[in-house]
Amino acid sequence: MTREQMIDEAVRRVLRDWVGPHTQDIEDHFFDPSNGKILRAGIRAEFRRLVAGTLFPARDC
Repeated sequence: MTREQMIDEAVRRVLRDWVGPHTQDIEDHFFDPSNGKILRAGIRAEFRRLVAGTLFPARDC
């Protein structure tokens, strides 16, 4: 398994834990019909955004 595949699988696991049955809806949102593939970069970007907001929430100054 390549590094990219391991990252993709980790993202899928976290999505399943956080989102549950709606994981398919998220993947459908990032589906590219021209080549029949899921745009993993889009899912990863969203995942990073979610994690950044969760782990490092904005502070009120």
